Amino acid sequence: MSKYFNVGLVRRVLCLYLHNESEKFSTIFCENLKRAEVAEVINRSFFFLGWDVEETKYQSALVRALSNCSDLSSLVSIVHSKIAAALLIVPIKDSITVFSCIKGKVSDKDLLTALINVEQFLIVENQQEKN
Repeated sequence: MSKYFNVGLVRRVLCLYLHNESEKFSTIFCENLKRAEVAEVINRSFFFLGWDVEETKYQSALVRALSNCSDLSSLVSIVHSKIAAALLIVPIKDSITVFSCIKGKVSDKDLLTALINVEQFLIVENQQEKN
């Protein structure tokens, strides 16, 4: 599964953004995407996938994809609960893991810090695999 996160043999983090307009997190997160430093980090090290979880009718394809991956099947409950969140998913060797689940009232600084932390983690992982 981790092969899907590789671009030119450099792995990237997947930011799976679950959007629900009625939750404050969606407003905070979308506003942060306009900030230059956030956009820089995302462009440098991330794949970004946004998904509307507000309407049940939009959930089936995502639920199917998550269910088919044992490492991510636990995320199905988040989708069903319609919680707005940013899930930072990292490929590590022969598996993938959710590094961070950002939701609720998060400050601009904390959001940027979470993105930078996962980016740094992946850099270290990539270096260790090369050695």
